[in-house]
Amino acid sequence: MQLTKHFDLFELTITHTGLANEPPYWMVERLRIVALGLERIRAVAGGPVQVHSGYRSGRVNRVVGGVPFSAHRLGWAADVSFPGRTLGAAVERLRAASPRELGAFDQLIVEETRRVLHCSFDPRFRSQWLIQSGGPGTTVRPWPRLTV
Repeated sequence: MQLTKHFDLFELTITHTGLANEPPYWMVERLRIVALGLERIRAVAGGPVQVHSGYRSGRVNRVVGGVPFSAHRLGWAADVSFPGRTLGAAVERLRAASPRELGAFDQLIVEETRRVLHCSFDPRFRSQWLIQSGGPGTTVRPWPRLTV
């Protein structure tokens, strides 16, 4: 099922664990919101976005070491990379974008170890930029504020 121009339900639910990972029917609309957010990120970053992890069932989330109330588990998040660009270069473009260009988001977490950007569109929309230097479940710290 195509959710937006560049993202479909399959890529937002794919898992390499071998476990079933089908979201409940009512969660598909949340994944459409995630896909719309990823469309904005794709446009601002200037090219394709590869989804590494989107929705996670409870079993999948446990197997991959996700936290119990992960935004992935709730259908609000995706971890992405930027083919042909470094994570740093893509993040620089995203950080330089105006709030209007980037749109509403809850958290964008640079996961340094995995070299992905965790993109959460939880409706709290806190606009948090964070960095996680360790693996899943490790401490997340605020991104230093930009000075203009």
